[in-house]
Formats: sequence, C-alpha cells, structure tokens
Amino acid sequence: MDKSKIVHQVRRLAIASDSFQSCVCLLEHMRGELIDGSSDLFSCMMSGVVVTYAKNFNQADGLGPLPSSYSKFPDQGFRMAHAKLIDSRNTVYAHRDEQSHTFRDTDGSIHNYPVSVFLDSETGQLLLSPYLVDIAYSKIPDILSLLKFQLDRLQTDLDSKLSKIIDPSKNYELDTKYILGVSFP
Repeated sequence: MDKSKIVHQVRRLAIASDSFQSCVCLLEHMRGELIDGSSDLFSCMMSGVVVTYAKNFNQADGLGPLPSSYSKFPDQGFRMAHAKLIDSRNTVYAHRDEQSHTFRDTDGSIHNYPVSVFLDSETGQLLLSPYLVDIAYSKIPDILSLLKFQLDRLQTDLDSKLSKIIDPSKNYELDTKYILGVSFP
C-alpha cells in the first residue's frame, strides 16, 4: 500500500484516539465530581461526550469516518452502547428530534418538549424547566467500557500501520515533535 494512504489512515486513527481519550476524561470527571442527571452541567457534558464520540463515524470532507470495523463489536454490550451514542447524537444532542423528547404524563397524555413552570419560593420568580431526554448517568460505565475497547483497537491498528511507514534509516530525536506526513516518517 502507498505510504501516503497509510499516513492518511494513521492521521484518522490518531484523531479518533484523541477524541475517545477526551470522552474518557470527561466521563471520569463527571463520575468523580458526581455530576449526574440532577446537575445543570450533566446534559451539556454528556452532549460533549456523545458528539465527540459520534463525529468519528460521520463522513467528513477529506478525513472520512473510521473504518466500518470500528462499528462492529464482539458483544452485545458494546453494540448497544455504540448504537445509543450514535442514535443520541442524531436525535437528542446534535439535533432536537421531536420524537426523542416525548413524555407521557400521569394521566397518559403525550407531550412533546414539556416544560414545567413553578414559582420559586426564594425569588418569587416563575422558573421554567424543560424535560429533555439524556443518556442516563447509570450508562457511564458502559460507555467507558466501550471507549476503552475502542482505544485498545485503535492502538493495535496504529502500531500496525506505523510499523509499515517508519523509516528505519532515519534517526528520530527524543523530545522532538514531527508532523505526520511532513517531517514524519
């Protein structure tokens, strides 16, 4: 295979690896700080995780999605977590799909995008609080497992591809940054 094609593949895998690692860091921060569904930060943080993960599977000009093998999994848990992230990106976080924000009230009536209204006892102001769907806090361990699985696959793939393009006659210096496709390999 042409070295320039492998360099392009390495670039794509490295960017995905960085994205997945960012997701791991944010999810671990959420767990450490106990940022759950009751926090005002939960939805925007989960949105960051979902969009950062899912963008690696969408077509992008010039870069392209990860290979389809990264959407295939050896067990149902990974398949379900991946599908939930991709679906949530498309219907909840990156777009407001009305069907994804439908709630049934206690008398059985269905409402799209319901908003509760209440009078705050401290300020006397009317406060509005929309009911929006989020991925549940309890799903964080499943998502973390998926991300770690994906990172392991990426590392194996990166190691294999790098071994095909590294120039053994070139001396690479410690603590020197090289630019993939320019000064490396």
